Amino acid sequence: MRYFIVFLIFAVFSIYSKNYSFRNLSHVKDFFEPIAKETVHISVNENIPPAAVLGIAALESGFGSGYVSKVTGNILSLGARKGEAELPALYLPYSKKEKRVILDTINFKRSPLDTITYSLRSPSLKKDYRPKPYAGTLDSILYFSKNRVAFTKAKINNIEDFCKSWISSKSKVPLFREAKAWCDSVVRKDGKKALFREDIVTGFISKIGGKPRSFNFREDWPVKVKKIINSAGLIPLCKDLYISKKSFEIIWSSNE
Repeated sequence: MRYFIVFLIFAVFSIYSKNYSFRNLSHVKDFFEPIAKETVHISVNENIPPAAVLGIAALESGFGSGYVSKVTGNILSLGARKGEAELPALYLPYSKKEKRVILDTINFKRSPLDTITYSLRSPSLKKDYRPKPYAGTLDSILYFSKNRVAFTKAKINNIEDFCKSWISSKSKVPLFREAKAWCDSVVRKDGKKALFREDIVTGFISKIGGKPRSFNFREDWPVKVKKIINSAGLIPLCKDLYISKKSFEIIWSSNE
């Protein structure tokens, strides 16, 4: 469902701007603004293209609209590993009219009762970034909705896990090890600035997804991530955040 939402947005707004159409959308800005600068810092330190990380997070979480990302802070859909807290199956209200899970109480109260159904969601198998004692439990499902600073910190921790642990030379997934080795070789040859080149960004995405035993096996997954990157202007955004001292607001508003 989150993939459909992302591409509905893309189809509607791409015709209105010759530049970065997603920058016209407030919820897209709200998703990237708290995490963009720190993502650039973490990714570049680990020789990972930051625009790719942001694009993947946007697609996997539906720009933060998915219930898993809202509850856990896990915007990259990283699975829980041995010993890590895992989000349990949740019994949640679902809006038949809006075709989505409703977590916030305001929208729930506004929705007619005959448009709401309850269902037990399948176990997500995703890592839960809520703090103890809530992580991995059914308690305080709305913790992050009331603790926004902690929510941003959780998302940054999620990004750190992706860059430092998942895409790693020690990863058990061959494609991840190969992608990490490739990125390291690019940086050794051309320096950190290469991480802001379009061919490196798209190359990384193609290396880790769109095939079996990858980050996401769907063949069209790399295409969708790349479209988000282009429509939001994530490559120039990340480059400007890394090189200049301009704020996210100034860079985003320039739409160039």
